[in-house]
Amino acid sequence: MFTRTVNGLINFNKFLNVDFVIFVEGGDTTYNIDDALNGKYNEESIDIKFWEEIFSIFSPTAKIEFRALGSCYAVRSLAKLMKNQEDCRIICATDRDYSTYFWDGYDVDGCLITWGYSWENDVCSSDKIWGMLKYFSNKQKTKVSANEDALYIIDKQCRSLRKIMIMDYILLGLGDHLIQRNKTRKYIKGQGLEIYCDSQSALQDYKRIKNRKKFSLANSKSFQIKALNEKKDICGHFLMDLYFFVFFNLMKRSTAIPTVRKDHFVFEAIKNFFDHLKGDKTLDIYNHYKIQFEKHKVLEKWVASAK
Repeated sequence: MFTRTVNGLINFNKFLNVDFVIFVEGGDTTYNIDDALNGKYNEESIDIKFWEEIFSIFSPTAKIEFRALGSCYAVRSLAKLMKNQEDCRIICATDRDYSTYFWDGYDVDGCLITWGYSWENDVCSSDKIWGMLKYFSNKQKTKVSANEDALYIIDKQCRSLRKIMIMDYILLGLGDHLIQRNKTRKYIKGQGLEIYCDSQSALQDYKRIKNRKKFSLANSKSFQIKALNEKKDICGHFLMDLYFFVFFNLMKRSTAIPTVRKDHFVFEAIKNFFDHLKGDKTLDIYNHYKIQFEKHKVLEKWVASAK
């Protein structure tokens, strides 16, 4: 099997006739660093969709090929491998996760990271996410305040969100998770306007997991908990599921549309988010990505040329 060397990867963009090759997470298959060097990747992923939009804003003149490896570990391993290579046109981009708060040195130079825990947190940060709900509710004969209802539900759950986030954060310091990737809807309950995050059930699970571990506050990095923001730093899959659950229930209550697919909701949410981001350059998220692109040794030139 043909395996590319580091030098081969440095010139890989020339082989593909592009300016940059961007490796991201996502896709149906999880590949490791050896797989990536052997040329394996996912052609499609929601992460590619997100990062395509980011690059279209901050490096719009660049010709790019995106490849998804499924796992942040593979992407970050590749970033480490390519670190300090001169004029390297391999760019790695991943979710931030808890890197800001855990594991000194975990962030890698040359690896772009999301503003929030993941791209879902970025997308859910904008109230424009409820644009489709507002549009359909305004089409009804009886006008309803669907947008206001959605914001009301989310704001009402901030305390529960924070509790669940902190428990997940502490368990991560012990090498475990409270929010399981394949069961992110587990702590989201209710219907109509009575949707809530079940922090009591989460607490019971947290205690069971913690009792199996050698718990230590020092290991949990609890001193950083105050810096966490429940919407920016909670597991992004959980947050997006909460927003979709709210959207789905309000669509049933406020419109004549009986069902909504989650993938349609997510794609519309991404579109609305980037419309918002392009139109408001004062956002913290806009500045986050602008600084990252300008700090990147190779991308800096392309950002400058695009101005």
